[in-house]
Amino acid sequence: MPNDFRIDFQIVNIGTEENPEIVSIPDPDRYEYINDGTDEGWLDKLDGRHLFFPIATIARMLTKSGDLPATQISPLIADAHDYIKSRTSDILIALQEGIHGATFRNITNKELATLRENKEFFVIASLDLIGSTELSQSVSAEQWARIIQVYSREVARLCMLFHGRPLKFMGDGILLYFHIGSAIRRHDLAADCALSLRDLILFGMNPPLKQLGFPELSCRVGVDSGDAYVITIGDSESLSQIDIIGHAVNIATKVEKQAGPNEICIGEAAKRKLHTMWLKHVVPLPPPAGWPYRDQDSGELYGVYKLNIPADFSL
Repeated sequence: MPNDFRIDFQIVNIGTEENPEIVSIPDPDRYEYINDGTDEGWLDKLDGRHLFFPIATIARMLTKSGDLPATQISPLIADAHDYIKSRTSDILIALQEGIHGATFRNITNKELATLRENKEFFVIASLDLIGSTELSQSVSAEQWARIIQVYSREVARLCMLFHGRPLKFMGDGILLYFHIGSAIRRHDLAADCALSLRDLILFGMNPPLKQLGFPELSCRVGVDSGDAYVITIGDSESLSQIDIIGHAVNIATKVEKQAGPNEICIGEAAKRKLHTMWLKHVVPLPPPAGWPYRDQDSGELYGVYKLNIPADFSL
């Protein structure tokens, strides 16, 4: 059995309304119960490897999970769409007047400093704007600087609400990382955040841009996960910073480039740990010509998938 998998359970009542008996079973949207007289267990229908989990394995997992403390980490907002709508007036004002009096703070460097020289498991999200070249050429340099300033502020604030952190601002591209919560839970938070980031651009940034007569923007997001090293790069005599270096960071940016306007793409490693609610909407993409990346275990071409949830579906 590979170690890069997850099992999602559903709580059901197998008793009656008067005498309920609550049990956990593998989510039927993802797993098919099999009992052919020889093997009894559940087959993962959504994982392309068709993993089979014997009933004894499921029982051990449920027993083990029952002994663990309940530490489910949830987003810090109940409704991302309501939050995004609440930001549009502030975004409009900032686009008109700029952001003044902001203080310098780098929570990322501070937190990563505690992980320095360690190998850690991260979920990485890469966000890039589409249409930014047209927009930058249609406004003044000062206005373009304001747009990037507002965009980076709103993305940073939103990702923090999903327990993510901005790693790098690269003009209209932003790298985010998720390191809080269990390795499995980080994938759920990253997927939820990716959909919300798309909503932020479409329904938080675009209405103020349109109101000011500027071209609207699209975006694309790539997500992947894996081990990476936290190290100091640069030189202390001029510029040094703490960074995350690893295959997952590189692949997340390459996966993002496979996404079309307002699409979200997921790498193979992250896809295997997505919750059923997301995995039901995953569609495999054909590898691009000359795609050089391969699965480190199987040696096969590294899979890229589209999270096929339209923008209005995520509202």
